[in-house]
Amino acid sequence: MPGKDSTQIRVGSNGSINVGAAGVVTLPTDINDSLTTGWTDLGYVDDKGVTLEEGLTIADIGLWQSFYPGRKIVTARMQTAKFVLAQWNKANVTLAFGGGSVATTSNGFIYHPPAPANLDVRSAVVSWQDGTFNYEVVIPRAIVSDNVDTTLARTDAAYLPITLSTIGTDGSDPWYILTND
Repeated sequence: MPGKDSTQIRVGSNGSINVGAAGVVTLPTDINDSLTTGWTDLGYVDDKGVTLEEGLTIADIGLWQSFYPGRKIVTARMQTAKFVLAQWNKANVTLAFGGGSVATTSNGFIYHPPAPANLDVRSAVVSWQDGTFNYEVVIPRAIVSDNVDTTLARTDAAYLPITLSTIGTDGSDPWYILTND
């Protein structure tokens, strides 16, 4: 049985988030793999970093003769990566708003939102380091699943809050962790 070992405490004080088109980009399978063509680094994230959440939904099977459930079954699992982007650019805006396109105008650019039923499925890699230890959470398929609520105020940055929710595929891990630790 493992005991107390302070050398096993990890701090995710710095890292990056990269996204690419699901099914198009090559997913890393080793911590030393470099991300190849098609991946985009999303840049600065607010100082809260990234929150990874793994959860499940459990249903109780009730029994006539008992006040307590006789059995519990898992009815769903979910995994999310939540973060707040600090940079506004083509890659971040199209991710935040579920796809769409950016075109050049005579004086700048125009963002066209996606069709209402469009799902912008992405692959994501969340990387961080603690000294010589490196970690990557790889999500082969995910979509932005929560509303993007941006405040435009004189006294604060206009952030793009993102929740990436994993989409499972039969026969494949819905997410995995790579590390040299």
